[in-house]
Amino acid sequence: MASSPIMPKGFAAFVHPLDPKKNYTRGSDGQIGLSSSEAKQIRNEIAVSRYLDKDQKADANQRVDKALELTQTARSSKDPAVREKARNDMLALARHEVGFQPLNQGSAAPRIDLGESVDHSQLKTEFFKVAAGTCYAPKNTKMQGGPKDSMGKPLAPHTLEKYLENLKKGDASPGKYVAIAMDVNLYRGKDAPFRYVDVFRIPELEKMHNAAPIYFALVDNGGAFRGTAGAKVDICSQSEKNYHLNQSLSLHKVIKPDGGQLNIQDFE
Repeated sequence: MASSPIMPKGFAAFVHPLDPKKNYTRGSDGQIGLSSSEAKQIRNEIAVSRYLDKDQKADANQRVDKALELTQTARSSKDPAVREKARNDMLALARHEVGFQPLNQGSAAPRIDLGESVDHSQLKTEFFKVAAGTCYAPKNTKMQGGPKDSMGKPLAPHTLEKYLENLKKGDASPGKYVAIAMDVNLYRGKDAPFRYVDVFRIPELEKMHNAAPIYFALVDNGGAFRGTAGAKVDICSQSEKNYHLNQSLSLHKVIKPDGGQLNIQDFE
């Protein structure tokens, strides 16, 4: 198979054993892997995808076939290690590697300015997880959760559209990031693996918008994400119906030369 195509959101939602009572699983049975009916739904999503050409759609369907094969392996085994490996192999089918891309051409600012001490070429990325992507808007409605993030900071300056607009204007600074929401347990609590405003990259979205790097900061959460451990990510957008974000997204941690994760507060 070639480099993994951008898979529909259903792929990540189904191969993650998420809580079937939550509506964001979109019909997942809570089992590891794909059922035949789930595979059919994903194939329908692939067929109408605006981001895959003919060859990429064929490749994506091959990955669905492989996921079905791995599902059978996982469900026929009583060994937890075998089951976990099969699940990870399924997620890898929608995973993208990310490298630091050449400077953008034209009027786009080549990179966010994180301070004179930061050499982007020395920053590394480390794969975290494939997540089912959705979007939310900084609006004060029950579904959208309000105009502020979990620490009370305004979300409006941190939509994906605003970030891209800032890049084109050359207005780049540490405060220019795209807000994302995930499981609150990822960054709150004694043993949380991340901190508020830890930084990630999502290569699928960089590819869609032909812009790099796009820095996403973990600043928000919601009840629908609790317990997903990063298997679902909500991207802050100006519109709550930004359908191109409904894809399987590969989350990559951004790592500094000292081995620590890049955090926006490092530069404030």
